[in-house]
Amino acid sequence: MIKNNYFYFISFCLFILSGFCCNKVADTNNENISKIKIMQFNVDEKYINEQIKIEEINIYFSAPKNLILMDTVSFNKIQSDLEKKVNILPNTYKLNLLNIFYDEKISFFCIISKIMTENFDEIKKIFNENNKLKSDEFIYNDFKVFQILYTNENILNFKLLFNDTKNLFEIDYIIPKQNYNEEIARRIESSIGSIKK
Repeated sequence: MIKNNYFYFISFCLFILSGFCCNKVADTNNENISKIKIMQFNVDEKYINEQIKIEEINIYFSAPKNLILMDTVSFNKIQSDLEKKVNILPNTYKLNLLNIFYDEKISFFCIISKIMTENFDEIKKIFNENNKLKSDEFIYNDFKVFQILYTNENILNFKLLFNDTKNLFEIDYIIPKQNYNEEIARRIESSIGSIKK
């Protein structure tokens, strides 16, 4: 069971969410989908775990190497606490946590969530309004992907929102800056590259 980083993790999630969603959603025009680039990721099997299927969103995925699936007791506690504490999210951006993978030794988390809305453009507006975030949009394995990098003096969060014809889902890779290095970058890239229908 995860112990040492539990309250750190909850506090971090609340901080990240408040940073993302504190601004008003603006009315902006949709970007021209024809201009979105097609992205490729280098996948090195030594940097990822065995492939699994996430049934709730019907994708195949490999977590970064050395991240383990959080036990049910810890997962349920985190999910329950977040549901009680997070009341800052707009109605257009509600998440259902599906899986949490982690490496407690270096506080490295990978979180998979289902986005409980059908309006991908509204979700993008929420993030585009926050000028503290770096974002990009691309196509990968027939997914439309909106990528956000959130960083402060302590944390890096690579957030990817996937738009499938049947599902909207989100994958977060979160790690303290002091623990981020080239190997971690390769683990994240290989994990993203493993995502497929």
